[in-house]
Amino acid sequence: GQYLSSFSIDPSKKLSQLSSGMKVKLSLAIALSHSAEIFLLDEPTAGLDPIVREQVLEILERLARERDACILFSSHITQDIEKIASRVLFLVDGTIALDADIKTLDERFVKLRMDDSHLLLKQINQKGVILNDRYIILKNADATSEMLGLCERAPLLIEDVLIFLNGGVHSVPAD
Repeated sequence: GQYLSSFSIDPSKKLSQLSSGMKVKLSLAIALSHSAEIFLLDEPTAGLDPIVREQVLEILERLARERDACILFSSHITQDIEKIASRVLFLVDGTIALDADIKTLDERFVKLRMDDSHLLLKQINQKGVILNDRYIILKNADATSEMLGLCERAPLLIEDVLIFLNGGVHSVPAD
């Protein structure tokens, strides 16, 4: 009962009368009532309007913080991942392509905005992917800060890493 009221779910309504957002909240209320320590959710915010999506993310974040619960969820909405995830796991063709703390992604990847990008990528012997006017390259020993200093850095998003791991829109191989 406590979760129904905290999620503003009217207990007198039938399931068929609830909106898709309210159905997601009801599903969460049912799951929370079991006091589980681990939650496995598949696309929990897919198809929700932005307001309900925010509410669901707040509920999940509060659950993880207050109960120290482990929440595993799949999502194609990278903004949701950036908002509440502490760790990210990328699967490409069923294989783990990345398993990392979300705070350390910028230590492994860098997003650059520059002219003649492909020339720099060849110079540092690094594979990159093109995303509009930017390259995303894997940061390693060859990519020295001096070379990277020649370029303007752009904010790195989880979506950029996902594009890189999937081979990008257009690939530029290293020599």
